[in-house]
Amino acid sequence: MRTVLPAVIWAAIAGVGGLLLDLSHEGTALWWLTPVAICLLLLPLWQKSIGAVLLGGFSGAATFWLLHINWLTLYLGPIPWLALAGVMVLWHLLFSFFASRLVRLTSAIGLQAAGVAGLWVAKELVEGSFPYGGFSWARIYATQGSSPLFEAVSWFGVAGSGFILVFCSLLLALGLREYYLSGRRRRKAFFSLGSALCGFLILALLPVFPLSSTGSLNIGAAQGNARAGIFQDRESGDVFRDHLAASYGLIAEMTGGNSGTKDFRNSVSDGLKPKDLDLLVWPENAAEFQATRRVPVRAALAQLASEIEAPVLVGSILQEADADLTVTNSAVLFNERGWQIGRYDKLNPVPFGEYMPNREFFNLLVPDLVSLVQLDYKHGDLPAALKLPNSPNTALGVAICFDMVFDRHSTAMLQEKAQVFIALTNNADFGDTDENAQQVALMRLQAVAAGRAMVNVSTVGYSEIIDKDGSVLAHVPAHTAGGMAAQVPLYDGATPAMIFGGLFALLSCLLPCGVFGGALFKRIKKAVS
Repeated sequence: MRTVLPAVIWAAIAGVGGLLLDLSHEGTALWWLTPVAICLLLLPLWQKSIGAVLLGGFSGAATFWLLHINWLTLYLGPIPWLALAGVMVLWHLLFSFFASRLVRLTSAIGLQAAGVAGLWVAKELVEGSFPYGGFSWARIYATQGSSPLFEAVSWFGVAGSGFILVFCSLLLALGLREYYLSGRRRRKAFFSLGSALCGFLILALLPVFPLSSTGSLNIGAAQGNARAGIFQDRESGDVFRDHLAASYGLIAEMTGGNSGTKDFRNSVSDGLKPKDLDLLVWPENAAEFQATRRVPVRAALAQLASEIEAPVLVGSILQEADADLTVTNSAVLFNERGWQIGRYDKLNPVPFGEYMPNREFFNLLVPDLVSLVQLDYKHGDLPAALKLPNSPNTALGVAICFDMVFDRHSTAMLQEKAQVFIALTNNADFGDTDENAQQVALMRLQAVAAGRAMVNVSTVGYSEIIDKDGSVLAHVPAHTAGGMAAQVPLYDGATPAMIFGGLFALLSCLLPCGVFGGALFKRIKKAVS
């Protein structure tokens, strides 16, 4: 793309793209801005100057990430925020360099758009893997949670749908460019614009992939609106008592009684009674420390389970009595006798939050921050699904907070034959920021791609029960105490996204290799001849 605009103007344009991309995500959820954001963010790739390309890439990525994850500063200050944003900007700069080289190898609009879209998918996959397990946040298709395009993720998966979204957005921009530059190339421009619109139309018309329900579970969940943040002032047991109160408030409303003096906000399906429940769920950390060993906690949970005649799944921090004092972030299933009848340990603990990688090295750089991470939670090694004793043929896929944003965790739950997803989380560290909305959008994306209903329950909200098409069955608003209960469908089988999603992602990543390889072959052939 020939231009006389200086690099700083292209950087400003990319910065606007980064701003619009942040507005596209949950929090503001202006999903229709996404194609515009993609185009503005990626326009510098068509500049001949590598300086303009990298400056534009830096401006766009820095604007987006600094805005999108500013919730990190709430308790931890600017250093973790700047460090994480810096890593994500570096990935985008690498993407920008290779993408700019790719667009110079071919003049074909379709190949340019496909190659850049493939590199975008590769960037997202790398971001979700490295370093320290990756940060699979802000996936481009998470912007479409409120759009007509959302259900297509059950067909193409998160990566495949993201490829189509970026590809069609770029086709629109390149088609408009061709139309503007020369009337002689308007046929080419119309073909590009028409192809882009057809791609968007296909995404919009595809319904969620049909999977037959094999039954249902009546599931309740309690949101205590507790002071569960790391640095919040509270007494030991406060978080547990808040969730116990929310549970009994939910039970009271389900029986038609008074939910107590506290202002509970409950969401209950019509006609559902406490003893209709098959499971009650508490969020991450709601049972605080050592729930399996503290007699009063087990007794209270046993009484609660007896009230509903069903097990209770609670989040708790557990420490093993071994030489290494192993700590896990766990979900524990208790029965009416207060016995542990199932357990899941978080497979993907948060680096720099739940454990400190390379502790000695980072202690030399930021000792005050390293000292805040006193415990090192281990990566779990238990199956990502639990069985219910009252429904032994039903498998519950369990995720704890950060787990659920990864494709690999959805795969792990489905490998254990999960028929419904249960996600426990604690968002108390992030106050009124957009973090919770962003996380729920990513969780919903994974659930719809997998074709499973999901129960997402938070300490402070918002909590919701959704069906496999993303529709909300029950909901508790943020920063309110309450509960929710609904008849949750169970699904077997696999969506095309889960069967072919890995193949779609691989093909997306191979497309740029094909463009580079084809250009190299032409050069070698020309040199030989």
